[in-house]
Amino acid sequence: MLDTSTNAGDRHPCRRPPGAPTHRQLTVLVLLPPGASHNPRTLTDRLTAALPSGVPTRLCHNHFRPQHDLSTAERRLLVQPAGPSCAGGPIGLLDLESTHAAASALAQVLHHRWRIAVAGTPPALPWRHYLRRHRADPHSYPMHQATDEFAAQPRITAMIDYSRGAEAATEFRLDEYDAGLIAHQNSVFGDYLCGIALFGDGLATGDAGVLSPDPGDEGGRAAFHTAAHARLHAADPGSVIVAAHLYL
Repeated sequence: MLDTSTNAGDRHPCRRPPGAPTHRQLTVLVLLPPGASHNPRTLTDRLTAALPSGVPTRLCHNHFRPQHDLSTAERRLLVQPAGPSCAGGPIGLLDLESTHAAASALAQVLHHRWRIAVAGTPPALPWRHYLRRHRADPHSYPMHQATDEFAAQPRITAMIDYSRGAEAATEFRLDEYDAGLIAHQNSVFGDYLCGIALFGDGLATGDAGVLSPDPGDEGGRAAFHTAAHARLHAADPGSVIVAAHLYL
């Protein structure tokens, strides 16, 4: 089940720099049957049925890269094409390898930035460690104590200080204090970011419900990426995949 919790502790695991966005954004892929992108109204109806109701949604027009040699007729089947990118389309018309390569290159840059920011600090516990403790006994371990103890870790303090002095585009994202932090520390941030670039935070399918990471499992993100990869590669090449942002 896709976690659309708006709990403040989930969204704000540490003190954020002034002016940082307060909303939580999820990227969800929706897998639809072949032919779903032929008619815009049909596509809209199917997406509405697959995504949570009452949640502001916008298609992510730069999530995928289409194959470079598509015909005019094939390009008409893409969802919100914009230059070299699109929000989706039939799987067989998308260049998933190019999407993976771009994410891999970005991961190297972001991991280098992280290593510079935390140089000389010991490993830190991810936010989920403190959030679990708070949820287990909120009276004796209130949220403000969980937040303070998490942020007091030297590595987390270094990340927060870095973000305070950085532009919005280069500050650490919220996930880099939790699942992303684990990936950074285990030197698998490349795989982690490539998985996010390809699969987002959830995969909604008509027959199997929703695949998404288990927020309570440190290996949940990797397991989700493996399951989503298998699901997409088993799908008919004509099946339509669409990426959408949810704003919580």
